[in-house]
Order: sequence, then structure tokens, then C-alpha cells
Amino acid sequence: MFGYGLREAQRTMSRRWVVVLVVVPLALWLSCILFLGALYLSLRYPALRPNAEEFDLASEGSEMAPSKVTIEEGDTAYLRISTDHPLEFRIASMGFEGELEPLGTDGPDAVWDVKADRAGHFDIEDGRSGTKLGVFVVTSE
Repeated sequence: MFGYGLREAQRTMSRRWVVVLVVVPLALWLSCILFLGALYLSLRYPALRPNAEEFDLASEGSEMAPSKVTIEEGDTAYLRISTDHPLEFRIASMGFEGELEPLGTDGPDAVWDVKADRAGHFDIEDGRSGTKLGVFVVTSE
């Protein structure tokens, strides 16, 4: 009779060790995978973030398509820009500027984020030539 209780106690202890040595690490591993997957998606696809919008812009010669970018105040615009010539992309009234060169690839030549911190109409210019390429419109909520 005493041996049966001991065997039952040993089985119970071995089940506990299975939980501790197998189930807990597996749960931690799966949690890490889910967290890293969510982090990857939020970094890879900015549009999945709240208050963010992506815009694909193409500069050819002295024109940009689309010529108007509209976003709400407080949001962030992720600009994916392609160009056929060296360009100094500038939204001077917002204090934003960046230089880009054509990379000759299928993707964008530059990806920049612009925080829309105040409402208004802001000219998008090529700082090298002074040419107005378009307008960045920030609407108030």
C-alpha cells in the first residue's frame, strides 16, 4: 500500500517537471515569436501603425505625381520617393529637406517620414532648381 502512494507521488512529480521543462519554455518561445512578428510588421509596414499614411511619389523632370499629399494634423506621412534625376526634396515651411539620387531599382530611391505637426498648405520644392513640385496639405482635425 505504501509503495502505491510513492509511485503516484513520483508520477505527479514527473508531470510537474514535464510542465516546468517543456510547457513553460514552449510558451515563452511562442510569446517571443509573436512579439517579434508584431514588431517586424510594425517596422516593415508603417501604414499599420496608428496615425500613419504611406504615399508613393515619383519625380520626373520638374513634375511630381501625385502633386498633392493630404494628411491630418498630428499624423505621420511616410513618403516613398522615386526620381529620375538628383533631387533636393524640400518642404521648407515645415523644416524638412533631404537629398536623393536615382538608384535605378524598382523600389523607391528614398523613404522619409514627415510629422504633420501644424495645419496648412506647404510647398514641396526641388531645392536645387527652386521648382515647385507639389503641395503638402495638413488638415486640422
